[in-house]
Amino acid sequence: MKLYYTGPNVNVTTTADDVIDARMRAAIVPIADLILGYFRADSFAALVGLTGLNPPYPPVAPGQRAFGRYRITHFQTETDVRAALVGMGNPFGGPAHWPHYMVRSMISCRSVFYGYDGQAFLCLRTEDAPQISPDPELIWVEERTELLTTSDYLDGAAAATD
Repeated sequence: MKLYYTGPNVNVTTTADDVIDARMRAAIVPIADLILGYFRADSFAALVGLTGLNPPYPPVAPGQRAFGRYRITHFQTETDVRAALVGMGNPFGGPAHWPHYMVRSMISCRSVFYGYDGQAFLCLRTEDAPQISPDPELIWVEERTELLTTSDYLDGAAAATD
């Protein structure tokens, strides 16, 4: 497995706040589209979105199932997955607009989760092509595979799809 950091290319120590916000907003959709391309190999029906269920537990909607403290949403189309990725990557929307905390494949290790500032962590198979930024001025991509063994970023979610 490989892990890539993908985020807006901003220098927060030397850039004005309004410029940072503008660059982050400009990167939301291109980052989602970059990640979407890696999920195509697994087919969109094999992808699930995970949402934590915190009390009070909301009702499960059609196309969703609950497992313990997680809600699983099965995607059917590329449009559904893209909308989830755009929502997850929008740090300006707030928790009410973040549909899932992770999108995972049920047939490979491909998965993605986002941080609070619009940065994505994309897990790929070892044999997948490396992630490359289509616009390095806007999107910063960096391989961070060492985080798979030095962090708990991807721990715990696998049990939700068993």
